[in-house]
Amino acid sequence: EWAEFFPDCGGSSQSPINVDTSQTLHDPTLIPVQPLGYNQPGNRPFTLSNNGHSVQMTLPHWMGLAGLPWYYSAVQLHLHWGNGVGVATGSEHTINGQSTSAEVCACVSV
Repeated sequence: EWAEFFPDCGGSSQSPINVDTSQTLHDPTLIPVQPLGYNQPGNRPFTLSNNGHSVQMTLPHWMGLAGLPWYYSAVQLHLHWGNGVGVATGSEHTINGQSTSAEVCACVSV
């Protein structure tokens, strides 16, 4: 039902995606995305847990991303990886149709 309320969430513009580098263009007017708070050592350790699908690390709300139209607060990191046999099949997303051995996903909220 997502696409009914959020049309951009329908069709082929949703995760997972394939980045076709022959169709990409560099836009020099875009400012860099800036991770905020990721290099600040905290006084509490992070917890890495197995959720049955992946390993996941919950992140504190003071971590985030700037340089986008809105401020995004960090929620969690999780990993995707393959079985190490044969071709690389770990990543959820692909570049030019090719998977990689692993992928780190940073989840954020507005």
